[in-house]
Amino acid sequence: MDDGINQSRSMLSMKFTVACAAVAAIALVNQDDENDQGNEKLFTVYKVIIAAMITHVIVTHLFTLLSSSCSGSQFETTEDDADADAESDGWSFPPNGWIKCNVDGSAPKDKASGCGGVFRDSNGSWLYGFAISLDRGTSSTIELSAISIALDIAWDRGFRRLILETDSLTVADVVNNKDGACSQRPHEKKLVEIIRDKKEKRKWDVRIVHSKREGNKVADWLANLSHGLQVGDQIELLKLPHGCFSCQKLMLEDTRFAKAKIGRSMIDRLRCIGMKGGSFLLVMFLVLSPYVVHVPN
Repeated sequence: MDDGINQSRSMLSMKFTVACAAVAAIALVNQDDENDQGNEKLFTVYKVIIAAMITHVIVTHLFTLLSSSCSGSQFETTEDDADADAESDGWSFPPNGWIKCNVDGSAPKDKASGCGGVFRDSNGSWLYGFAISLDRGTSSTIELSAISIALDIAWDRGFRRLILETDSLTVADVVNNKDGACSQRPHEKKLVEIIRDKKEKRKWDVRIVHSKREGNKVADWLANLSHGLQVGDQIELLKLPHGCFSCQKLMLEDTRFAKAKIGRSMIDRLRCIGMKGGSFLLVMFLVLSPYVVHVPN
């Protein structure tokens, strides 16, 4: 989707340049060399060509600036960006073209273990949810199982740009091998290897990052939902469960927080646009002034 938008913008700017160049060419063909005003027309043609070239560059950069600065989530993410974003107090929108999945595992002592997860797009809309009952295991084992299951679901559903958030910092560090973090349990080591293979050997872009519990409430609700299932059973939620007020409330809280976070940074975004826009105008004036300012003989 992003590629299509960028191509449309580039085509619009290119068409403008071609139109200006066409006007200049027509003027050049129609000019009369024997006319006393021939040199003035030729000079005008040069001004049009130069103005078209400069406008093409300015329009292209201005479109890029506006798309990256005005949008709340339209940017190319990096792993550091995803980490910083996930470490905020609540849930946040993924970038345009990306899918965010929050997962959580639950391993109570008196019940079967389970996990859950939710996939949302850059608008915060529900794409898919799941809850699965698992055999009993440690909290880290269940969290790793949730990540592995979520990766398979994402791949099967065609999500090729994925930010996967877990509220277990230990698991996130182990999966990403940060600072030499590793698991000592054989079963967990096997799960970590499986997750790394899925992440690195498939043709997609995946970020697995830590999220605070405040941004992982929907996944926690789904993980608790799994406790009512038999081991091995699974619930698939293709849509937000409208009959469940608590889940709807959590989704609404996430969206409100994400929008508020974007609003808090809007002043900084506008200031950045003003500074860069002013720079563009200054450069345009300095470049064009020799051609548009009439100097009397």
